[in-house]
Amino acid sequence: MTRVATTSPPAAHAKALPTFRQAARIIDIHPSGITRLVQRLGIQPVEWGNRDKRLRVGDVLTIAVSAKRAALEEVADGLIALAEAEQPDRVADVEAEIERFFAALPLPEPSPTGDVIADLRKELPPKWADRAIAIYQRYLPAGDAQ
Repeated sequence: MTRVATTSPPAAHAKALPTFRQAARIIDIHPSGITRLVQRLGIQPVEWGNRDKRLRVGDVLTIAVSAKRAALEEVADGLIALAEAEQPDRVADVEAEIERFFAALPLPEPSPTGDVIADLRKELPPKWADRAIAIYQRYLPAGDAQ
């Protein structure tokens, strides 16, 4: 008998992965939003049984980036909590996948100093904006303060 190679995780690991509904709750979107994003992003869910579909950890985090509803750290914490509840022996695997995802993210571009100061002035009352700007400027390298 010839064995067909598969990219699906082993059954025990797949059980630690969230269903669409669980992922939606973790990301704080409606389950139909998960379905739409899975289709739009071209994500292949992990089949579990005849009806259940689960999402890989990296795919849930990718959906969270696209949905812009919850912080990635909160989503990661939710994935770990789910693994702890469903498959405690797989928590290390989930954590490793989260670490790989975060390690692969591009580093954020530094904002020009003027953008930060403009944001502080826009978002805070003048008294607090001036104070926040003064604190911010103390930590800037010499020559960057405006």
